[in-house]
Parts: sequence; structure tokens; C-alpha cells
Amino acid sequence: MRVLPRHLAGPGHADLKTIWPFPSDDGWHLHQGLEGMVFAISPCARLWTRFAPKPEERGQGTWSIGMDRVPFGPRAWEITFAATTPAELLRDVHAELLDLYLEDRHGDQNHLFEDATAPHEVYSEPHWQARFSAGAPTTLAAAFTASLISTEPLHRAVKHIPFHTRRHLYAAPAGAPQPLNRPTPAIPPTGHTTGRTR
Repeated sequence: MRVLPRHLAGPGHADLKTIWPFPSDDGWHLHQGLEGMVFAISPCARLWTRFAPKPEERGQGTWSIGMDRVPFGPRAWEITFAATTPAELLRDVHAELLDLYLEDRHGDQNHLFEDATAPHEVYSEPHWQARFSAGAPTTLAAAFTASLISTEPLHRAVKHIPFHTRRHLYAAPAGAPQPLNRPTPAIPPTGHTTGRTR
């Protein structure tokens, strides 16, 4: 099925190779921890992301992204998502994270510590939890919300669509044509913005 709106589609298939686009041949390290925890660390050892399952709660856990001021040192910022966050939204945030990391690494920018996008320009109120701590780059929040409001349908098997959201969804068989008057994304506020765009 193709499903809209995205935030009601359920988590989908959480494949690490899809969600984490980090190049292992460029110094990124993937580690398996205790009790099913999996995490990736950047070559500079300051940026990390992990999935920590909650074995006592079937299908539950937490996705986290964090930036340390020095390798394995004090936390500069952290973002967390519930395990029920749609995998496509997680993929889009991690792809933006990698872009910012590479720009910072190969240039004189510092997007991961100093983001010029104002917070009020990018946050929405999802039905599941995602937390961006103070200091988290608002550009990553923008990638998350851009994915959230995208009109590209998500693919889900009917049995994986949360029962309580089904009556609020537009659903069509995977081979069906797109409707002519699809929802349009919100128009950003007018005026000068200094944020980065993709």
C-alpha cells in the first residue's frame, strides 16, 4: 500500500543499511553492543548514532543521534526518536546528518555546532516522540520535518499500519495512480532566512 500522511504510516522496515548511510570505507565504525544495541561512530569520534532496543517491550526502543564536544566527552546535543518513528524519516535525518558532517569535515563550516536556521522555522507536533535537545542543529530538525510533510507516499503492508490511524490515512494499492489533488506541503514563512537548503 502507498500511505499518506507519513507520520501515521507506522515504523515500516527498520534496516540499518538504509537508515544509516555512513560510508564504512571512510572511517565510520559500526558496533554491536549488549542486548541488541547497535551504534555507529564517525571518524572524529565526536558524532554517533545508535539504536537501543527495549527487550521487555516488543518492537520498542530508541534511536539516538549525538554530538560530543570532544571525542567521547561532554555532550553538545542529542536527538532521540521512538522506535515507532517511520524508518523513512529516520533515513532522511541521517542522510542530512552525513551531509552536514561531510561539509564540516571538508570545509570551514561548523553546521553541527552552529546552525543559522531559527528553531521556530522547522518544528511540528508529531503523534510519536522525537526530541531535539538544546544545541542540536536545526538543519537536522528541518530534514526531519521536510520528510514528515513530504507528499511522497510510504509503502506499508496493511497489517503494519497502526489500527488507530487507519481511518485518518489516504491508502491506495501500490500500483494505483496518484490522486490529482494531493496535499501540498506547508509554505515556509516569507522574509529573509539564513538557513541552509537541500
